[in-house]
Amino acid sequence: MPTVRLSPRNSAPAATATAGLTYVITVERVGPTSLISSRKATNATAVQITPRPAREARTWGEGTVDGQVRAAAGA
Repeated sequence: MPTVRLSPRNSAPAATATAGLTYVITVERVGPTSLISSRKATNATAVQITPRPAREARTWGEGTVDGQVRAAAGA
């Protein structure tokens, strides 16, 4: 029965094996290329500084009574 022989080459891949991918990986990056300043990163301001005014009371449209909605005939 034939036996499997090991390759006389090194077991680690050569540096040129990833030469084509190295350029693609380092160039194609997602996100901003410049870092955000530390002042902007640490002193964030609230999105909503003043509270919203209270909602006004609802007004009922035609055809509605408290707790009941009248649908058109046949609906």
